[in-house]
Amino acid sequence: MQNVTFFGKRWRVEWVEGLPELGYCEKADKVDKRVLLDSRLRGQKLVEVLVHECTHAAFWHLDEEFVREFADEIAKALFHKDMAPYFLKELTAAAAPKLGAKNGQETKHPVSEARGSTGSSRQGEVVVREAPEGLPD
Repeated sequence: MQNVTFFGKRWRVEWVEGLPELGYCEKADKVDKRVLLDSRLRGQKLVEVLVHECTHAAFWHLDEEFVREFADEIAKALFHKDMAPYFLKELTAAAAPKLGAKNGQETKHPVSEARGSTGSSRQGEVVVREAPEGLPD
């Protein structure tokens, strides 16, 4: 992933070696904003930190404690023993055509394209165009 866009504002995602924090999101009013991720992150912790920093990007006004708990809960849900196999299967199926893999073939290339909620995006970009309305409890 190279860029993420939330509500019309774009952040460049960078993997940084030796980052003093696991992740960092620059403020939405900054030009050439970045989300920085520690290049050593893997697995559930990677998902947690990515969700955490993307939540800051999308909803800068939210309290740090809420963002931390929210990201932790999302990562736990995605890595839950009953959910992880389902998501892995879906991610693999979605990524395979983009990576040039055929049925049953493995590939080691990173995903080169992601689709946003509208189905269109630039290469390597995830786009959220509108804030969700009327979310259920």
